[in-house]
Amino acid sequence: MLIKGFLKRKISLVGLLIFLFFIFCGVFGSYLTPYDPYKTKFSNRYELPNNKNLFGTDWAGRDVLSRVLVGAGITLKISILALCIGSVIGGILGIIVGFMKNGLLKMLIIQFNDILLTFPFLVLAILITALLGSSLNNAIIAIGISRIPRYVRIFSVVVNSEKNKNYVISAISIGASNMRILFYHILPNILPIFLVNTVLFFALTIIAEATLSFIGIGAQPPLPSWGLMIRQASENMLVYPFGVIPPSIAILLVVLSANLMSDGLREFMDPKLR
Repeated sequence: MLIKGFLKRKISLVGLLIFLFFIFCGVFGSYLTPYDPYKTKFSNRYELPNNKNLFGTDWAGRDVLSRVLVGAGITLKISILALCIGSVIGGILGIIVGFMKNGLLKMLIIQFNDILLTFPFLVLAILITALLGSSLNNAIIAIGISRIPRYVRIFSVVVNSEKNKNYVISAISIGASNMRILFYHILPNILPIFLVNTVLFFALTIIAEATLSFIGIGAQPPLPSWGLMIRQASENMLVYPFGVIPPSIAILLVVLSANLMSDGLREFMDPKLR
């Protein structure tokens, strides 16, 4: 029912198709590259798009199309792993806060989470990466940790709201255990909200990865991260301004697709927006 209703919205379908194409490139991109994305050939540097190099070449003569395709896999890996960290840890903590009665543990989680929420998402990711050191793995950890406070807030509010509804109260009255109430009644009903926010967070995660790589504390050369490609191309803007366009468009399309999907899911699940 959810999938059928979602697919009826054309704008959501457009977002889904773009997103699926990104997933395909992320999984199979390394097999589709026309050239070695790491091979340098300085005699071919700064070439505009042509029959041999559809997206041109960069400052080192590397094929930009090949690097964009491989970069999709790097972006997909970072986004999935970071969201797993944020959603699992944040979800567990949020469920604890939302479901359990008032106590010391609940108070400590809420207080610490409120402190983390005072930091903007990107600022928190940058601070954590700076503390851990510049690397792709540390960027994944930093982005994942910086997503935890948002998941805690979402899960705690939604679970707390659901546990006070009549169907949960009825389950309690017939002697259902807390685990059964949580897994058989509450979690299935909050799954749509989780999906909407996770799709939206996916877009923010891509922006975060690109930002960290752009400022030099994310993916490191010679990895073809989209953010790193933009950084390297921007350093040669006066010589070759076209270089920033392919990775920038790739980021734009994926972020746009995730937002279209998120809006479509939200509109379908909210009767007021139908």
